[in-house]
Parts: sequence; C-alpha cells; structure tokens
Amino acid sequence: MLATACLAALGVASRPAAAAVDYVFNVNCPISHFGSDDPIVAPGLPGASHRHAFYGNSTTDAFSTTKSLTASKSTCERGFATADRSAYWVPTLYRKTPGGTLQEVRLSAENQHLSAYYRRSGGPTGDKVKPFPRGLRMVSGSPGAVQPQSTLDIAWRCSGDGGDYVADIPNCSAGTVLQAIVGFPDCWDGTNLDSADHRSHMAPSTGDRGSCPKTHPVKLPQLTFEISFNLPPVADASYELSSGGRYSLHGDFFAAWDDKVQSALVNSCLNGGRYCENLERSKVDLSAAGPVMQGLEPGQSRPSASTSAPSATASASSASAVAVERGGQGLGTVSGAGLATDPAPVAAAERTDMGTGVLVGAGAVAVIGSVVLYSRRRRQQVPRGGRW
Repeated sequence: MLATACLAALGVASRPAAAAVDYVFNVNCPISHFGSDDPIVAPGLPGASHRHAFYGNSTTDAFSTTKSLTASKSTCERGFATADRSAYWVPTLYRKTPGGTLQEVRLSAENQHLSAYYRRSGGPTGDKVKPFPRGLRMVSGSPGAVQPQSTLDIAWRCSGDGGDYVADIPNCSAGTVLQAIVGFPDCWDGTNLDSADHRSHMAPSTGDRGSCPKTHPVKLPQLTFEISFNLPPVADASYELSSGGRYSLHGDFFAAWDDKVQSALVNSCLNGGRYCENLERSKVDLSAAGPVMQGLEPGQSRPSASTSAPSATASASSASAVAVERGGQGLGTVSGAGLATDPAPVAAAERTDMGTGVLVGAGAVAVIGSVVLYSRRRRQQVPRGGRW
C-alpha cells in the first residue's frame, strides 16, 4: 500500500487506500511471438502497425477473430494453455546502442513473460464482478504519449531493488528485473465488445466499493498486465518503445477464455473472497461456474430495435488509427544474454513514424481515468502501482 507521501513524490494524485485483502487470480504467459499486426486497431491489415510483443494466444495476427482465437492454444502456463486463449500484447521494447542504433529486445520465454492479474476492485466490500464476455477488446494507455502518463495506469520499475514505480523506462542493475505495468478499466457498457476508439465501451470503477457508472453498469474483473524482462545489465543503456519514445506504453486485450473456467475462477476466487494467485488449472472448482454474458461483435446489431444501438464498427483501417499504430520495422534484436550482431539501423522514415507519426490522431485517444490502487500480498516481485 503506497503512502500519500510516496504518491506525492511520484507526482500522482492521492487516492483511497488499497484494500488490505485482495481477491485475485492470475495467469502467467511467456512471450509467444513478435509482429507488426494489431487485430483490434488494424484488423485485416497485416504490417500496418508498429511492432508488438504478443503473449498468450500463439496465433494472434491482423486476421485474428474471436472464433480463431478460441480455436487456438496459448503459451499460458499451469495448465491454462487451452483455458485462457486470450491475446495480450504491448509495443516491443528497443535498446539504444552507444552508436544510436535501436535493437528490438527479444528474450527467451524464461526471461520475457506477461502475468495477467484479474481482481475485484474495492477489496472485501467491493461490488461483485461478472466474467469477461468472450471477444471483448480493450486498449489502455496512449500510443501517442510524448509526456509521462499517469502511473496509476502505466508504470515501470526495477523489480528487486525496492524502488517505486516510475513513468520512464529505467535501466535496471544486475539482480533486478525490468517490469512494465498496464492497468485497464473494469466497467463495461453491457452491450458492445468493442467501440470505434476501442475505449468508450469501457470505463473505470470508482469509490471504495469499486462501483461502476450507470453508463457502464457491468463490473468486470480489473485486469492488469505485469510484463517482465530479465535483461542482462548494460551500463548507461537507454530504452524506447516501438510506438515511439519512452512514454508511449500501452496494452491491448482480446478476451478468449473458456467460459466455464473463467466463470469458475471469478465466482470462487473474486466473488468468493479467495486469493488465488498462481492457481493450477487442475485446482479450479468448475462446480462454481455460472453463466457468462455475451456482447455484440463490431458491426453487429441486435435483432430488436428496442435494444441499445449497435457498436460502431471498430474500423482500424481509418487513417488516424493506423497512423497511431505504425512504427519502425527491420530492427536488430537484443536476444538471449546479449545484443544481436550487425543490427539493422532504423530508417529515417520509420523513426518519423515512431517519433512524430504517432501524434497523428492522438487527440482521439482518451487516456483512461485513474482508479483505486491496490497492493498484492506477494514477495519482492509484487507491483505496487498501476490500475489495481
């Protein structure tokens, strides 16, 4: 639990104290693959995005759909490879060499992984939650950010050094692990699996109970990415992101859970008041499963005119959306224990995409508002920032 003084030092507004007890479950998903696709912002347009690191679902690409994801396997561990087929992705990390060349960080599955934490905001008194509807998409963080984003949503740290979360990418020393945090909103409009800006169908919960606004009445698990990079230390190294600069961290989520397994976890752990970190799939009590809500796919409408208006088509082929997502390609890599040899420099036009091109359409990107921060009862690796 972060003290108000610490928050002030980080330049973060004070907020209600985190719950003393956390109702949470998580899945750990090693890196799957890298690519310049984005099935949320640029569906059907391979290569139209900046580079991404994909975790979880092993088939995520520009043509991914709810149906294709649920028919695939994932990298998620502890028996969840066929239970959580969701796609999780973030912009790739680049290390800048002394000569100014950018090299893409591509580590082994043992050294680069994403832990997806699902919790019930508000702690023991928090309003109960519903499972994610299959096919729900959402984006958090701003790919066009050129200034620090709120550390309530987007943050970095060197796990293991006892330090707090920061807005910039630190150069971690030996014995620590670079970690990035991306927090997502947890209130759904109850109808649309996506929206034109990939954000407005979601909203953050507020207050001590983690309550949802009337416009977004369905409370879902509060999702947080914790991405870990076990990098070899390099003196005076600096890092950037494929989306441009050092402040543009953001995350994308495309839900593709097995309904019965996710519902059982939500009911027995989050609503049942249990702390289920690192639970094995074989230990999930499937008798606790219940119904899972459904939503409208982009462009789909309800048969009755009396219901809510259909979702606007998530047209990622629009010029502004693709401009925000485009970035450099053809980079060298940082892999395994060190740097790749003879890295290819980033072309000037590609750097323009990464630096200034991301600003095109950025005004349409709404940064999700901040919500209650929480702390998990974990060892030294436990994040204390992000939207928790």
